[in-house]
Amino acid sequence: MSHNKKNTGLPNVQPFSPKSSIKIAIDSQRLRQARIASHFTLEEVSRQVSITKMTLQRYETGDIRAISPERLERLARLYGTTPSYLHGISPTQEFITDQSMTIVPCSADPSTALGRRLSIILEAFSTHSDSGREAEPK
Repeated sequence: MSHNKKNTGLPNVQPFSPKSSIKIAIDSQRLRQARIASHFTLEEVSRQVSITKMTLQRYETGDIRAISPERLERLARLYGTTPSYLHGISPTQEFITDQSMTIVPCSADPSTALGRRLSIILEAFSTHSDSGREAEPK
Protein backbone atom coordinates (compact mmCIF):
# COMPACT_ATOMS: atom_id res chain seq x y z
CA MET A 1 0.00 0.00 0.00
CA SER A 2 1.49 3.29 -1.07
CA HIS A 3 0.96 6.55 0.77
CA ASN A 4 1.29 9.57 -1.45
CA LYS A 5 2.12 12.78 0.33
CA LYS A 6 0.82 15.91 -1.23
CA ASN A 7 3.69 18.17 -2.21
CA THR A 8 2.79 21.63 -0.99
CA GLY A 9 6.15 23.16 -1.82
CA LEU A 10 6.66 23.98 1.87
CA PRO A 11 9.50 22.54 3.92
CA ASN A 12 8.62 19.57 6.12
CA VAL A 13 8.37 21.17 9.58
CA GLN A 14 7.53 19.27 12.72
CA PRO A 15 4.52 20.66 14.61
CA PHE A 16 5.15 22.45 17.91
CA SER A 17 5.05 20.13 20.88
CA PRO A 18 4.63 21.28 24.49
CA LYS A 19 7.21 18.62 25.37
CA SER A 20 10.03 20.52 23.76
CA SER A 21 13.64 19.50 23.37
CA ILE A 22 14.74 22.26 25.73
CA LYS A 23 17.08 21.01 28.43
CA ILE A 24 17.93 22.62 31.76
CA ALA A 25 21.24 22.22 33.57
CA ILE A 26 21.03 20.32 36.86
CA ASP A 27 23.19 20.15 39.96
CA SER A 28 23.94 16.42 40.16
CA GLN A 29 25.01 16.56 43.82
CA ARG A 30 21.79 18.30 44.86
CA LEU A 31 19.75 15.82 42.86
CA ARG A 32 21.37 12.88 44.65
CA GLN A 33 21.19 14.55 48.08
CA ALA A 34 17.49 15.33 47.60
CA ARG A 35 16.76 11.70 46.70
CA ILE A 36 18.66 10.38 49.71
CA ALA A 37 17.07 12.96 52.06
CA SER A 38 13.65 11.85 50.77
CA HIS A 39 14.55 8.21 51.55
CA PHE A 40 14.03 6.98 47.99
CA THR A 41 16.07 4.34 46.18
CA LEU A 42 17.06 4.76 42.53
CA GLU A 43 14.53 2.03 41.64
CA GLU A 44 11.65 3.77 43.45
CA VAL A 45 12.34 7.11 41.79
CA SER A 46 12.78 5.59 38.35
CA ARG A 47 9.37 3.88 38.64
CA GLN A 48 7.60 6.99 39.95
CA VAL A 49 9.11 9.38 37.41
CA SER A 50 9.03 6.92 34.47
CA ILE A 51 12.73 6.98 33.65
CA THR A 52 15.28 4.21 33.74
CA LYS A 53 17.40 3.63 36.81
CA MET A 54 20.49 4.08 34.62
CA THR A 55 19.32 7.52 33.39
CA LEU A 56 18.65 8.66 36.96
CA GLN A 57 22.03 7.39 38.06
CA ARG A 58 23.69 9.26 35.17
CA TYR A 59 21.90 12.49 36.24
CA GLU A 60 23.21 12.00 39.78
CA THR A 61 26.81 11.29 38.73
CA GLY A 62 26.90 14.21 36.29
CA ASP A 63 27.25 12.00 33.20
CA ILE A 64 24.04 13.67 31.97
CA ARG A 65 24.13 17.34 32.88
CA ALA A 66 20.84 18.60 31.47
CA ILE A 67 17.24 17.50 31.94
CA SER A 68 13.86 18.36 30.45
CA PRO A 69 11.80 20.90 32.42
CA GLU A 70 8.98 18.35 32.77
CA ARG A 71 11.27 15.70 34.24
CA LEU A 72 12.91 18.24 36.58
CA GLU A 73 9.47 19.28 37.82
CA ARG A 74 8.45 15.65 38.47
CA LEU A 75 11.65 14.97 40.42
CA ALA A 76 11.28 18.17 42.47
CA ARG A 77 7.68 17.30 43.37
CA LEU A 78 8.65 13.76 44.33
CA TYR A 79 11.49 15.01 46.54
CA GLY A 80 9.34 17.77 48.04
CA THR A 81 11.58 20.59 46.87
CA THR A 82 11.69 23.14 44.05
CA PRO A 83 13.11 22.81 40.54
CA SER A 84 15.24 25.90 41.22
CA TYR A 85 17.03 24.09 44.05
CA LEU A 86 17.74 21.03 41.89
CA HIS A 87 18.83 23.33 39.07
CA GLY A 88 21.32 25.05 41.36
CA ILE A 89 19.75 28.52 41.34
CA SER A 90 18.48 28.48 44.94
CA PRO A 91 21.31 28.63 47.46
CA THR A 92 19.44 26.61 50.10
CA GLN A 93 17.11 23.64 50.15
CA GLU A 94 13.48 24.69 49.88
CA PHE A 95 10.76 22.29 50.89
CA ILE A 96 7.26 22.30 49.51
CA THR A 97 4.48 20.96 51.68
CA ASP A 98 0.81 20.43 50.93
CA GLN A 99 1.44 20.89 47.19
CA SER A 100 1.93 24.65 47.72
CA MET A 101 4.81 26.61 46.30
CA THR A 102 7.06 28.64 48.55
CA ILE A 103 8.07 31.91 46.97
CA VAL A 104 11.49 32.99 48.15
CA PRO A 105 12.13 36.73 48.05
CA CYS A 106 14.85 37.70 45.64
CA SER A 107 15.71 40.58 43.36
CA ALA A 108 16.87 41.19 39.82
CA ASP A 109 19.04 43.84 38.22
CA PRO A 110 16.59 46.16 36.40
CA SER A 111 19.36 47.61 34.23
CA THR A 112 19.35 44.50 32.00
CA ALA A 113 16.57 43.16 29.78
CA LEU A 114 16.56 39.86 31.66
CA GLY A 115 16.56 41.69 34.97
CA ARG A 116 13.53 43.75 33.95
CA ARG A 117 11.64 40.59 32.93
CA LEU A 118 12.60 38.86 36.17
CA SER A 119 11.50 41.90 38.18
CA ILE A 120 8.07 41.75 36.55
CA ILE A 121 7.76 38.04 37.26
CA LEU A 122 8.94 38.39 40.86
CA GLU A 123 6.51 41.25 41.43
CA ALA A 124 3.65 39.16 40.03
CA PHE A 125 4.56 36.24 42.27
CA SER A 126 4.85 38.38 45.38
CA THR A 127 1.51 40.06 44.63
CA HIS A 128 -0.12 36.66 44.04
CA SER A 129 1.35 35.05 47.15
CA ASP A 130 0.47 38.06 49.34
CA SER A 131 -3.16 38.03 48.20
CA GLY A 132 -3.60 34.40 49.23
CA ARG A 133 -2.40 34.91 52.80
CA GLU A 134 -4.67 35.58 55.72
CA ALA A 135 -4.17 38.79 57.58
CA GLU A 136 -1.99 38.35 60.65
CA PRO A 137 -3.66 39.05 63.99
CA LYS A 138 -2.55 42.32 65.60
